Amino acid sequence: MATGTRSRFGGAIGLGLALALVACGSESQRRAETDAQNMGESEDALIPASCTEADARRFETLLVGETKCEDVRGKQGTWLGRQLFPDAPESIRDRACRFTWRATGGSLPDRDVLERATTGSVLTATCARGTPPTLTAEEAEAPNPSEILPQGGSIGCDVCGILDRNRRKVWIVRPPNVDRIKFGAMLADTQTGRIVDYKSFAVAPPRAPSMVVELPEPPAGQDWVDGPIQLGR
Repeated sequence: MATGTRSRFGGAIGLGLALALVACGSESQRRAETDAQNMGESEDALIPASCTEADARRFETLLVGETKCEDVRGKQGTWLGRQLFPDAPESIRDRACRFTWRATGGSLPDRDVLERATTGSVLTATCARGTPPTLTAEEAEAPNPSEILPQGGSIGCDVCGILDRNRRKVWIVRPPNVDRIKFGAMLADTQTGRIVDYKSFAVAPPRAPSMVVELPEPPAGQDWVDGPIQLGR
């Protein structure tokens, strides 16, 4: 009798442990899926193989003002907002955003709601997947002053790129009407902070609209100047 009781008791414990392990495994899987989505890895599956920019389900942008890189709910779907450059400095991570449409029941992208949520930002339609490429800047001839556009000029974005001198990199989101990447960067004296030189760079534009551009080492006693960069015509 005691043996039978112990057997039933042991079986109950074993069943309880098995159910607990299944529940734990399911929770771990859900967390892993959520983490993957938050890292921007799972959204690529939402981009169809026949994607064209005319019916794009993905947009990339540098946000302006107080706009945050977060999900935007639309009609029968959601624009999933994910950081475009997750390895960039915080000030850049929070502004560079990739929005991917996740439909409910196969609904078409609700672009109007995304434009309202990102007022002032230039949305670049793209079929790009994965991480934006990293390119090396090549020094170009000094441009004619008329080739350098002021911030907010006709290239269509107040800020198309951001330079960080500590990493010697520029993070760029190319607006729709720019077919090449040409920009200038200023050099300052490390002691006084006074601007002492200006360099012009060019890179062969990739198919992806967004990219990270690595700058060369500055001359001794000088530093690249942080901040927004201007794109040339």
